[in-house]
Amino acid sequence: MKKLICLIAMMCCCVTNANAQAKTKKNTKAASGQPHAQRGVQNYEAVWDGLSYDDKVKMVAGVIAMFKEERGVIMRKDPAFYVDEVEIARSKNPDLFSRPIGAILRVMFILNRDFGDGRDPDEAIRRELGEKNYRKYVSGRSAEENEKYYRQWLKDSVKRKAKSVKGK
Repeated sequence: MKKLICLIAMMCCCVTNANAQAKTKKNTKAASGQPHAQRGVQNYEAVWDGLSYDDKVKMVAGVIAMFKEERGVIMRKDPAFYVDEVEIARSKNPDLFSRPIGAILRVMFILNRDFGDGRDPDEAIRRELGEKNYRKYVSGRSAEENEKYYRQWLKDSVKRKAKSVKGK
């Protein structure tokens, strides 16, 4: 029930922000040549920033559940992993929130080879990024390195949780 409420709240926030963005957006060209809305960046970012870490994890879990129910997609990695990935990506790319949160997560699922929709993960990444960017991405992190990274994240996550329990 909590997942459903969280998902509904997320969808309402995204729809509200999308409607506000549509009314007030001023298209500009990004470095990639794609139009984006500056106000939308602030709105999606405000939604994300307004959530506690636990609420972000619940929201990501809701998005994962939605993909599973609507498309039969299975993701193996922990929702908290993706919350951390969004924060890392955000520190590297301030324009990250120029897209809706669900779209950001979908790309992250694909790039982490965790979008189990029956396609070959590398082919899914290639289609998402295009051939040139795919080559750069694959040369940066192989599937094996990706799994090692996730296993290390899991170990660190257990340590963080143990510290937070001791600190309470």
